[in-house]
Amino acid sequence: MWVICDVGFFNIVCQDGDLGAGLLTVKARSKKDLEALRDFIPYTNAIEESQVADYRFRIKAPKHQVRGGFATILNEINYPKTKPKLAENNPDRSSIYLRTWAVLEQIQYLDEKA
Repeated sequence: MWVICDVGFFNIVCQDGDLGAGLLTVKARSKKDLEALRDFIPYTNAIEESQVADYRFRIKAPKHQVRGGFATILNEINYPKTKPKLAENNPDRSSIYLRTWAVLEQIQYLDEKA
């Protein structure tokens, strides 16, 4: 699951071994995003880094903590428009997020093509 929010950009998956252990893997392209996520998910393990993985940084955390952390992020939404909030919290990424939004806009036209 991809999550783009004012905390950062994340890919949340259940990798081999996670399911039986009740864990999720939270991946990010920026270490800062995972560090900011620590305010919402109290994980204690170190952030893993890989020079060859598609997402350079990752943590594993109990599924209930990931769920609770993102629930808190949702509960703290107090802004009427997402793009300005993303630009405010991550000004260096504003143009990247805007381009992503524009590309994903194409999804709403897929049904019209069928």
